[in-house]
Amino acid sequence: MIGTQGKGWFSGYTYPGATYPFGMVQFTRSYFSPHLGFGINQLSGAGCDHMGNFPVLPLAGELKVSPGDLLSLRAHVSEEKGIAGYYRATINKEIQTELTVTERTGMARFTYPENEGKNTVIIAGGVAATPIEIASIVITGKNSCEGYAEGGSFCGIPTPYKVYFVAEFDADCIESGIWKENKLYKGQTFSEGENSGVFFTFDTREKAAVHYKIGVSYVSVANARENLKSENTAWDFDQVKNAAIERWNHYLGKIEVEGDNEDRKVQFYTHLYHTLIHPNICSDVNGEYMGVDFNVHQSTRTQYTSFSNWDTYRGQTQLMAMLAPDVCSDVVASHYDFAIQSGGGWPRWVMANIETGVMQDDPSTIVVANAYAFGARNYDPRSMLAVMKKEPKTRIHIPRTSSPARG
Repeated sequence: MIGTQGKGWFSGYTYPGATYPFGMVQFTRSYFSPHLGFGINQLSGAGCDHMGNFPVLPLAGELKVSPGDLLSLRAHVSEEKGIAGYYRATINKEIQTELTVTERTGMARFTYPENEGKNTVIIAGGVAATPIEIASIVITGKNSCEGYAEGGSFCGIPTPYKVYFVAEFDADCIESGIWKENKLYKGQTFSEGENSGVFFTFDTREKAAVHYKIGVSYVSVANARENLKSENTAWDFDQVKNAAIERWNHYLGKIEVEGDNEDRKVQFYTHLYHTLIHPNICSDVNGEYMGVDFNVHQSTRTQYTSFSNWDTYRGQTQLMAMLAPDVCSDVVASHYDFAIQSGGGWPRWVMANIETGVMQDDPSTIVVANAYAFGARNYDPRSMLAVMKKEPKTRIHIPRTSSPARG
């Protein structure tokens, strides 16, 4: 929870929700607007509003008015608890919300009060942390929906990536519908545009908990469905949660800290946790990913995005190279693929497949050099240097070093 409170530069711009080490999904309330429900993507530590696509929110009772932009609902989030891979909070002082994740999917457990027999879940398409106009959701059954949305902006710069999703519930609804702006349309199945979304109402008299899971992709709805089917087939929330926690312990356990000051330990492991959230996987389980050229590419290795190189070249790259050299090598290779697809421009500050350009200078070549120097070397550096220097590969010479740490 460190860094999740406060406003602006008096905070850490971090979120309290659930994510997986270097995972595609960040299932969390938005740092920038806690009343917007729980979105499926968010950068940790970024100082401008962004992302927050497909926010989901449980509501007590039947839905009688349009949620609009969600802000008018004035949803109250309290009793927050966050650990690596799991998040819990209370909505409007009565609905317990629990979130967890796999690499490319999110899962929620909404537990409603016993005195309400009918309860609702809303999923917004045309609402995110920044205004978006292009979004669409279609209800495909009594317990499912799918759709896509564009990415809005970051620091005032358009980020028109497309993100797709497929979502399911573990129970059939007794009523569903859509909304658009201030109008509610019960029984309809297709929503689109700004301030739009869908809702499902469930009979919770016999079972108070409703489970929800969502798979995402930056390529297609079909890939989102395949990601969900591959990574999250059952409805065992605790199993998914425990697997996420175990994966985090794998990484956090790479450094063992001893000492008598528990506060310092909490600070250390929280900061280590933050360094392992980004960069993020952007390729699907079938190896496809959306390139900077807006073409779908196929890769035999994992592709990454969320490069904040102006912020990370000083230390995070080196730490990642030592703790996760396989991941760091794929991150470097993803830089190279980005440069090839963009005609030679190396990524500096990337969100999904969009170069935002919010920071200047040339940190990315330093990222590659530091990754190599600190032991992440599962790629061909000669090809990268050829692109960097725009010289033929045969003219590049890399001297052999005796120590990876010294470069």
